[in-house]
Amino acid sequence: APPTPGAMAALERAAADGDPRVRAAAAASLVASPRREADGALRGLLAEDRWPFVRAAAAESLAGRPASAASDATLAAALEDESFAVRRAAVHALGEHGARAHASAVRARLNDDDELVEVRAEAGRSVLVVEARGAGGTC
Repeated sequence: APPTPGAMAALERAAADGDPRVRAAAAASLVASPRREADGALRGLLAEDRWPFVRAAAAESLAGRPASAASDATLAAALEDESFAVRRAAVHALGEHGARAHASAVRARLNDDDELVEVRAEAGRSVLVVEARGAGGTC
C-alpha cells in the first residue's frame, strides 16, 4: 500500500528530531514521499545538519526524488562538504537528476587529484550519465 499523507507528514516532522539517527532514518524514508514538502525537508538536512551521516542520507534520498533547480543547487553546494560521504552522495544525486547545469562542478570533483577515489569514481559515473542524457541517451 502507498504511504499515507499522515505517515509522510510524520516523517517530515521526524526530520527535525533532536536525535541525528532519527533524522537520518527520516531522510532515508522520505525518498518515498509523494509530498513536495519532503524535498524541502531533505534540502534542509543536507544544507544544515551538523552530522555528516544525516547529510549523506539526505543527499541519497534526493537522488531518488524528482529533480528540481532548488534540490540540484543544494546538491551542488554539498560538493564542497567536508565529508567525503556527503560529496559522494551529492555527485551521485546530481548524476541521477541529469543535472547538466552542475556538470562542470561534478567534473571538477572528478578532476581533483586531492579528492578521494570514492568521490572521483562516483563523479566519473555521474558525468557519463549526464552526458548520455544530454545526448538523448536513456541512462
